[in-house]
Amino acid sequence: MNSIDTDTNNKGNKYQKFENSGKNDIGLTRHMPTADSLTINNAVERATKDKKFLNNALESIKPIKFPTYKSEILSYLKKATNINDNDIISLFESLDGYMRYEDLDHISTAIEENVPGKKIEHQISDDTRENLDVRTRETNTKESVKIREAVSIEERKDYPEVTPTAMRSLICDMCGKEFQSRSDLVQHRRFESGL
Repeated sequence: MNSIDTDTNNKGNKYQKFENSGKNDIGLTRHMPTADSLTINNAVERATKDKKFLNNALESIKPIKFPTYKSEILSYLKKATNINDNDIISLFESLDGYMRYEDLDHISTAIEENVPGKKIEHQISDDTRENLDVRTRETNTKESVKIREAVSIEERKDYPEVTPTAMRSLICDMCGKEFQSRSDLVQHRRFESGL
């Protein structure tokens, strides 16, 4: 069995795959990320602060046919344009790859919502997570379930309680036969009367 160089000191190097690969060999390759998260975050922050940069970025993809996906936007930018600013490509790398973008406004909104600072601002803090403010009702276990869980204001007590399984009897005046639904009784009456 062949071995592969997995030296932890060479973290930046790609793992090597030996040429003598057989059925019993296990191969390993290191995939380099296509985009750097720091660069993407910087591009998104730049777009939120500098409207001219955002407008230039959106202008560069204006010829694309909408609706479109992130992958189509990136391939267009890399093939069809001569973009000198790598931040523009990084900006569009921040988009969600599964979402279909309907127009330039949709893309602009998605970019503005992607600001890392705002995401952190709206996250639940550890303190809130540990000390949740949960509303509880006081209950007395000696009382019945109906008394504990019923809302007394909405509950009517002026008629006897009927269980959901109780059947309503509809009886034919002519023959005395019982029916469960009014439509069955009406149809039976038509039959009995000869209509």
